Parts: sequence; C-alpha cells; structure tokens
Amino acid sequence: MMDENYDPIDVTLAFGAMRQFLNEYWIRGKRQSDDIADLLSSLETGRTAEHKSLDPALYDDWLRVCKQLQNTRRN
Repeated sequence: MMDENYDPIDVTLAFGAMRQFLNEYWIRGKRQSDDIADLLSSLETGRTAEHKSLDPALYDDWLRVCKQLQNTRRN
C-alpha cells in the first residue's frame, strides 16, 4: 500500500494506530514478548478524555518524535 492512498491524521489518532499496530504484532507473536506487553501497558489510554497514554512521559516522548518528524519533512 502506498502512503498517498491515506489522508493525513493527527498525532492523537496516530498514537492510537501505533498502539493497535503494536498490539496486533504482539498477538501474532503469540504474546511471548514481555517487553511489548510492558510497553502496551504503559501506552494504555484507559478512559482519559484526551486519549493520551496513562504514562504522561511516554505521551510526551510521542509528541516530541512527531514534532521531529514534522521538522524533518519540512527541511
């Protein structure tokens, strides 16, 4: 699939997509990776209104990486 077939999404939706991708990867691996399980647990959004990670530091890291990628695309 090519990128041009998709509309751009905001960082919150991208965060959810990343979590879903990791979860599906973990399931395909028969849930054997404790590292991925720990990461998924930390990335869980629970019932937060903003759909941000329950671990604010991880969500801040996510936003930082998104900003870096935006800056790279602009240059």
